Amino acid sequence: MFFDLPSSVYFPLYLHLIVLFSIYEASRPRADVLGSGQYVQPSDRYVWFFLVLWAVSLTLWLGLRPPGKHFGDMGTYIKAFERINPLYPMELASDPLFDYLMNIFARAGMEVKWFFLTVEAVYIGGTTFAVYRFFRHDSMPALAFVLGAFSFFTYGVNGIRHGMACSVFFLGFAFLRDRLYPLAVVLCIASYYIHASLALPVAALLTAFCYRNTKTYMALWVTCILVSLVAADYFQTFFEHLGLLDTGRREGYLTNEGVDMEGFSRQGFRWDFLLYSCVPILVGFYYVAREKFNDNWYKLMLNTYILCNSFWALVNSSWLSNRIAFLSWFMYGFVVMYPLLLKEVVPNRQQKVAIALMSNVAFTYLLWLLGRI
Repeated sequence: MFFDLPSSVYFPLYLHLIVLFSIYEASRPRADVLGSGQYVQPSDRYVWFFLVLWAVSLTLWLGLRPPGKHFGDMGTYIKAFERINPLYPMELASDPLFDYLMNIFARAGMEVKWFFLTVEAVYIGGTTFAVYRFFRHDSMPALAFVLGAFSFFTYGVNGIRHGMACSVFFLGFAFLRDRLYPLAVVLCIASYYIHASLALPVAALLTAFCYRNTKTYMALWVTCILVSLVAADYFQTFFEHLGLLDTGRREGYLTNEGVDMEGFSRQGFRWDFLLYSCVPILVGFYYVAREKFNDNWYKLMLNTYILCNSFWALVNSSWLSNRIAFLSWFMYGFVVMYPLLLKEVVPNRQQKVAIALMSNVAFTYLLWLLGRI
């Protein structure tokens, strides 16, 4: 059965599917001037059908996956699910919405696989719908970039609570862009109650909404990196005691306990993470400062990313730096692809989109070959 493959097969198969998807999107012609009629764009109906097909297929395949060591925390969630006793009062910890969802399935006597399927549907479905609301008829290359990011698969099968919360937050961001403010607020609050670490992106979004000078945020980002080089231990201890990321695994985020993403997590200043994190910021600087791309929603997204990544820069030497970094990385594809696909005039747009897509998936492929994911 397709759903009973060994856990070791899932990521390689997923990655090769995304490589083919990225190659296809990289090869499609795109006009330098939007709406010029130079090339026929796919209809919204076709794009919507394609996105739904991708989302449903991936949700069923990953959501109904069997337990396996290559799925990280999946075993921990299964044990927590099995410990729930319907005869005892419901206990909700620091992430009450996630805990409540788990309790609903467990107390109804349902198998744990249906719980995982539901979480996967929110993660993949929410992300896909957010992509569609941002990019519409050009959603497919944006989705290829998001799915090709090295962290996307991991947070669909390992850090599922974190991934689910980030997906809900970004869906709220998409509704904010469409000026559906009540729904956006509800989803942002919900993301926090799914995983308390989303307090950082929510606070960053509110800050960026009130103050929008991108150059100031870029200066703050550089400052945080420099400060981290000389005072990383101080900020690590400070935020640990402050409990800013108190998600029930606070010590696991900031101290060297347990194992997570074995080959990719270690202590020390993460120059590799920094180089990876700076790409959206450099792209944003080029289009906002040099090309004068004055799309307010793009700048809001970019500023939110920079703020979240600035916080990561302060604690990037922590053992689970990757999980803190994901609080900005889940916006990575949107920040990079937004100007390439939605700016009215982009010289050599097809080549730039192709370079972005293939560089993104090639980086993920390289990490896989090196055994880092």
